[in-house]
Formats: sequence, structure tokens, C-alpha cells
Amino acid sequence: MTTDVFTERWFGMGTEFDRPAPRLDVPGAVTSGRQPVLLLDDGLTRGDGVVGRFEASPALVAVKLAPVRAPVTVTLRLVADEDTSEWWERRVPESVLPRLPHGPRLLRVRSQGATRGAVVLARRPQDFQLRTRVRFTFQLTPDELPDDGMLIVELADVTRDLPESLAGTLAPHPAVGVRLDAVEVAPSTETPAVDGTIDGVAAERLGLVGTGGPPSGALLSVRDGFFTVPPTRSGVVTWQLRASMVRDAGPDPVPPQPGPAIPRRAPGEPPLSTRDKAIAVARHEADALRADVRRRGRHVAVRALRKATGPVHRTLTPRLHADLFDRGLIRARLVPLEDGPVVPCRVTAGSGGRVSVSCQAPPAGPAVVDLTHATADVSALARATGGRLCWHLVSVTHA
Repeated sequence: MTTDVFTERWFGMGTEFDRPAPRLDVPGAVTSGRQPVLLLDDGLTRGDGVVGRFEASPALVAVKLAPVRAPVTVTLRLVADEDTSEWWERRVPESVLPRLPHGPRLLRVRSQGATRGAVVLARRPQDFQLRTRVRFTFQLTPDELPDDGMLIVELADVTRDLPESLAGTLAPHPAVGVRLDAVEVAPSTETPAVDGTIDGVAAERLGLVGTGGPPSGALLSVRDGFFTVPPTRSGVVTWQLRASMVRDAGPDPVPPQPGPAIPRRAPGEPPLSTRDKAIAVARHEADALRADVRRRGRHVAVRALRKATGPVHRTLTPRLHADLFDRGLIRARLVPLEDGPVVPCRVTAGSGGRVSVSCQAPPAGPAVVDLTHATADVSALARATGGRLCWHLVSVTHA
């Protein structure tokens, strides 16, 4: 970390008594909200071991960089967890509907006044709460960084009208509760041109898709029926996917705001005795224990049902997938997140019960590939066993 020799002037104002503002050397990282290079934030509660947690949407942070004369790569490390849902429920006004504290968070990432891409954080069907982390990277040229070295990163809502089937599943005010673990800045390295076919895990690592969370081993799950894609210059892009059926655990309800263990006394009321205080604390702890036992009991029951219905779901998946495909009930479309029309994608059958989704008109900006299927036509046995059709990204092909 370096400091300026000359007096820093904020927005054209300053005195010779002002202390020089520290700058972040490149390569470098901001990993705490207490680092002085984090000069500005809006809608962020700063943390100690992390940069902070967003309390508003949109929200931004500004980091002061040392002078750079070459392109840089900026990496954001974002997390959605159980606290994310609680922050959303308690900070988003009750008038905002629908109430989806556990819903997927679809965000535009902006920097230096331009949109750099989109990111999604979503819960897996088998999880009881939000539990995911994503890494998002983008490049900046030296011309995009001002002389004062201010790097501004904003998490913004998607402002265009989305198809109802997609918009109805997304959490409003998506940045609220999302945790920012780090902002990393490093010199850019030449990215090899992507041509041909690469597997889904490699595509996620290279930023060619965003499915809502990290892969699980060699499996990259599309967590909520859609995935983000960056702008591309390729003529045709094909995503190959495989279906599976899982039992949706359903998220745990957001716990109510805990009250004080010892109730406050109204003016004029006699103070509580030591015995009354002990009883109040014991009742408070007993209520918390009962809630925890109910939550854990539900988890045990759901896991047992998932284990019991697993063989049924594995048997039903290929039959259900084939039936939906034969009747033309599996559809896909490319939805630009800024400008441009919604483009239908071609869906074709692949080997091993897979489907290929092809887009003849690649997006000029960040977009979403939305996969839909007629859930009303899912078999009665699948509905009875709580089955949900999910997708896993196998590969991406650029032609």
C-alpha cells in the first residue's frame, strides 16, 4: 500500500493539512472494511474479516488504487448465506412483494460507469438456506481508471422487464444481505480465445457461465433454472445439459427478530427481582431451544425422505425428460439484461438423456439463458415424491 506525496483533494476541495490518502498497490486486495484504501461505500455495513455486507440495493464501494499503466483484472468474491436471508427480511420494506428472502439474487456488476457483466447467487434445491459463493472477474484498461485512481464497483438491480416466469422467482432488492469478502486487483494476463468445446466446470471457472454457485466436484448444477452468460463474438453458442430429479428441501423460515432475554419495564413499574429475571432468561433460552429442535427435526425428516425417494427419482428422470422433450415442453430462451429482444433458443436431444441448447444470435451484453419446462405435466408419482426437475451444465461449445 502506498500514499500520495501531494495533498489529496476530495471532489476539488482540500487543505494542505489534509492527510494523504493511502492507495492500494497492484497486485493487491481489500479483505476488510477497515482498510483505509476503501475510501467510500454506499449501502454497505463494513466488516473486520470481510469487506462488509450490503444493506441496500443498488450499492457500491470505491477503492483507491496506485497508478497503473497496464490493464488490470478486478475480482469480486461474493457470498450469500443464512444471514443474507435474515438481512433481506429485516431491511427490505414489508410493502415490497413478493417476499423472497431465500430467492436467487440476480445482479448487474457495474464499474467506472459501465456494466461489466451479471452474477447470480442461488440456493440449491437440497439446501435448507442460502449457502453459496461466487467469484466474478472483469478487466479494466488504464484509460478507464482516472488520475485519482478511484476504482468504483457497483452491484445494481436488473432494470429491464424480464419474462414473468423468470422475474417471479427473483428476490427484489437483490444486493441486500449479500456479503462482499474481497475486492482483488491484479495485472491482466492474456486470456486465450475460447473455441470448440469445454466442460461445464471449466466454463464456470473461465467466466463463460454463472449458475448460482460453485461446482460440486465435477458437477455444475444450474441452481434455479437459469444461468448467466457474458457477451460473446462467436457465431453459435451451444450449452449441453443433463437433467436430474431431486427432492426440494424447502428453505427454513427466517427466524423472528430475537427480543431481549429480560423484558424492559414500563415507566413506573417495579423492577424485576433476581428470581423473575432468572425465570425470564430461562424461558427465552427454552424458546430458542424449541425452535432449534423443530428446525433440526425437519432437516432429519427431509433427508430421510430424500434418501427414500432417491431411487424413484433416478428411475423417473430419463422417462420424464424423454416425455417432456418428445412433447416439445422443454424450452429455452436468451434474455438480455439490458437492451435487446428475448431470443428463443433451439433445443435438441443429445446422447445419454442430455439436451443441447443453441443460440444463433449470441448476446452483445450480459444475458440469462432461461430454461423452462411444463411443471404441470410432471407425472403424479413425481409430484407425490416431491420431485423437482433440475439441470446440470455438461459443456459449452463455441463455433
